[in-house]
Amino acid sequence: MSSQANKPSVSGLGTPTPGRAILWAVPRSRSSILAKCLAAMPETSVWFANYMLADWVNRVYVEQTGEDLPAEYCGNEAAYAKAAELMVNLKHFKASPERMGYGDVKRQIESDDSKYVFVKDQAHGVFSERARQFVPAGFNHVFLIRDPTRVFSSIQNAMVRILGERGENTDNLNIFRDDPCIYEHLELYKAQHDLWQYVRKQTGSEPLIIDSHDMATNPRPIVKEVCDRVGFPYQESLLSWQPSGLLTTGWKLPTPHYMYSHQQYYTSALKSTCFVSPGEEGAGPIPRDQLTDDLIECVDVSMPYYQEMSKHKFQV
Repeated sequence: MSSQANKPSVSGLGTPTPGRAILWAVPRSRSSILAKCLAAMPETSVWFANYMLADWVNRVYVEQTGEDLPAEYCGNEAAYAKAAELMVNLKHFKASPERMGYGDVKRQIESDDSKYVFVKDQAHGVFSERARQFVPAGFNHVFLIRDPTRVFSSIQNAMVRILGERGENTDNLNIFRDDPCIYEHLELYKAQHDLWQYVRKQTGSEPLIIDSHDMATNPRPIVKEVCDRVGFPYQESLLSWQPSGLLTTGWKLPTPHYMYSHQQYYTSALKSTCFVSPGEEGAGPIPRDQLTDDLIECVDVSMPYYQEMSKHKFQV
């Protein structure tokens, strides 16, 4: 049972503060590359995928107990110990209980007193109405979209690579059955769309929407617009950066070894030194006859949400 004495404040999004920004992305949309870009600013802290972990832990806890994990660790230590045990036994993933709750993530991000704070996460991490209450207050919101045919094909390619490295048969893969990641594939774009609408309603303003292909093809105006809109100091030097290994110094990860346990997804982004244009082959939707049936199902559900948000994107 949750402790009422430790019930967190969920008073809404508040007034945006310059220099505090949160990026809500879909998977495989180059969001980690944008994080690398902005992390190069001096006096900047980067919060990376903390809501994704909270969502994952809560899903596992609900599946095993039939109840939501309480929002905060303090006062609910026994429940969090159980959740940590489930993650190790079922998902082979070790995380600190103090970093697994929606309320803890919200409080820790809001209390960051760095000059510039950049949060990179995915909208499905706060998909439920309950989780959405714990979006941090005082942040400028940016949404990163990408064509669903490109996103789901990239997920499928990652599956082939990851499962192949494990020595598993990659013939006849099915994105619903075989994906080792935590995605609810049919919810990804609805989650982003619903959060976008929530932010619009809560703030009475239009959050910035940027497109992944536009960013990779012509990064300067995209990065400058992000900086201008959220109160970051833009400079040309942001368009190139130093490569890094799996240890990202100063980043606030959901667990110290997060990059190591998910390295197949992040290695290329962390080794990057600039935005790379996808060229003509990476432009536009992937033809339907080049998609497997499971990808077509994902695309058909997702495309209307993407198309509506795309109408409001920043035009380069």
